[in-house]
Amino acid sequence: MTYHKDYCKKLNSDSITRKDYNKEYNAVPFDKTKLFKDIEEVTLLLSDEIKIQFIKRQLLLGYTCQDAEDFTICRGPGVTFILKSSTDGQPCKLLKLRMSLNRRIASHNVHKFENSTLELENDMAIWTFK
Repeated sequence: MTYHKDYCKKLNSDSITRKDYNKEYNAVPFDKTKLFKDIEEVTLLLSDEIKIQFIKRQLLLGYTCQDAEDFTICRGPGVTFILKSSTDGQPCKLLKLRMSLNRRIASHNVHKFENSTLELENDMAIWTFK
């Protein structure tokens, strides 16, 4: 596996080494001082055609996919996908990200951006998009 040079630092003893065109690099070590830890769940709005292809690919990757009320949920290693069907002809749209945090947030915080809202509470963040 190789990494682009802009996403790597020169070798140090704290991480895994990768070779790229006779040079050795390693990925930047995980920084626990950052607020966001990992993406736990992704909610997508998909056209029927893209949704079918997405589910097929997730099944090949070892996910289990099942229909719920008005969405399909695909569970697998790491990230869970919530798939909603598009009724307005949009092929694909990101609706929501649920992320774990590296530290606990004492009170509920809401941050509004141009077309999105980020809510932080306890050890989770929910970022919704319009």
